Amino acid sequence: VWLVDGGMHALARAMAELAQRLGVRFRYNADVAEILVRQGRAAGVRLADGEELPARDVLSNADISALADGRFGAGAARAVKGVAPHDRSLSA
Repeated sequence: VWLVDGGMHALARAMAELAQRLGVRFRYNADVAEILVRQGRAAGVRLADGEELPARDVLSNADISALADGRFGAGAARAVKGVAPHDRSLSA
C-alpha cells in the first residue's frame, strides 16, 4: 500500500470505480440514523431525514462500539459486541 501509484487516495478511488461498475451506488454526506435489520440481516438504512434505502448488503465503517451502543439502531446493536476503551487498537 505504501507504493500505490497516486497514493492511498488512488486506491480508494479505484475501489469505488470498480464497485460502481459492478452496480454499487454511493450516497455521500447522508447521515444514517439506523441500519435496518429484517429477519436477522441488514436490509438497508434509514437516513436522518427519514428516507429509507433498501440494500442487499450494508457496509459500515463506524466504530464497532457505536454499533454495539445502539447508535445505528437496536437491530445493528444485536449484531456486534462492543470493545472496551482499554481494549481498542490504536493501529489505525
